[in-house]
Amino acid sequence: MKNINQFRDGNFTYNSFFKQIKTNKMYQLKKSFFIVSICMLLGLSNAFAQTQKNPKAGDFVRIEMQDGTSYKGTINSINNSEISLDVQGTGVITIDRSLTEEVITYDLTNSARIFDFDNPLYSKYYLGESAIGLKKGEAYYQNIMIVGNFFAYGVSDNFSISGGFETVSLFNGRVPVFFVNPKLTFHSSNELIHFGVGTFAGFSLQDPTGFGGAAYTNVTFGNKNNNLTAGVGIPYASEGGFADLPVFQIAGMGRLSNKISLVGEVFIADISDIAFNDNTATFGTLNIRIMTKNAVFDVGAIGTTDGAIPVFSAAFIFD
Repeated sequence: MKNINQFRDGNFTYNSFFKQIKTNKMYQLKKSFFIVSICMLLGLSNAFAQTQKNPKAGDFVRIEMQDGTSYKGTINSINNSEISLDVQGTGVITIDRSLTEEVITYDLTNSARIFDFDNPLYSKYYLGESAIGLKKGEAYYQNIMIVGNFFAYGVSDNFSISGGFETVSLFNGRVPVFFVNPKLTFHSSNELIHFGVGTFAGFSLQDPTGFGGAAYTNVTFGNKNNNLTAGVGIPYASEGGFADLPVFQIAGMGRLSNKISLVGEVFIADISDIAFNDNTATFGTLNIRIMTKNAVFDVGAIGTTDGAIPVFSAAFIFD
């Protein structure tokens, strides 16, 4: 990668950040990255047993209402205006279809896990993006390690924009680095294959002409709870242009229980000019995701194959 380390804000460089990660030898992540890849693939078995197909009488479904409530049960009858649903422990209720937000159908022959709610932070891993975009009006705020602040909003069902800033610079009397990430997404008719394209850019008001980031595209297989993403991005900087080689992303999440998911991602990049002496470097994250319907907490590690440091984040969802 040529001259990408020329994107700086005062004394801040990405070089010092990644060197700090590399020299921290708390524990090894090499085996962890292999384990998370296996877990993500196993988690995908549930993704194809949970679909958004047209529901019919006899289907077991979870119905999300526009007011945030949800119902699980078997459809007795259905037409264009209402659904007659047999809810276990409650009995048969009638639901006005004009008030529903989403009807999720489960294939019980595939032993799908039936959750009370979807993963609230389905469009984001710890650092990287999935190709499953936010729906119109959905939004979240994510705080990473106290110093990273990110906001995202679904402008439409196919377009979202996120942005944020870091606060490390404030402790050194500098202006924070700001980030912006517009993203376009598309999905297949069964909503199990998703495509995304976007760009992530960082800039400082202290030096308006200096900026850097990456243009990327990715594809996600699965649903909001269990998925696997592959992506490729081209880094760029205002002073160095586009990098010679791309950054590759492999990421995924697997729902382990109603409130727990495993989230992992790996990035492979030619970033020898930034932080490493070799030509390529592998770094990524491995996190346990603790979920409620409107909040997500990630606890895990970020690092290279040589070492890692603990990380955490909190996200709050609005819709």
